[in-house]
Amino acid sequence: MSGDALSGRAPRPGRQCLVRAACPFVWPSQIYLRFLDYQMEHSNECKRNFVAVYDGSSAIENLKAKFCSTVANDVMLKTGVGVIRMWADEGSRLSRFRMLFTSFVERK
Repeated sequence: MSGDALSGRAPRPGRQCLVRAACPFVWPSQIYLRFLDYQMEHSNECKRNFVAVYDGSSAIENLKAKFCSTVANDVMLKTGVGVIRMWADEGSRLSRFRMLFTSFVERK
């Protein structure tokens, strides 16, 4: 299973953009995420402008990667469920991302 997701422009101040990627058909599956387009305005302010990737759920202990600079690297998720959260403050309205996700089962 594969697909893509686009955040659109940054959410309104005080709001977030959430994307959930899951492979419910095959267990255990993994998900590979690749950011095709990524722009984070005011990227030096990590507490207020970021994209976070969680493996399984959006609980803090499942945080796999957090991007707040000018580059978003590829991410491998082991649980078959990923949550991508974008937060941008009022001065970062042009922040956005576009990603491709692919799920697969590793053969042994």
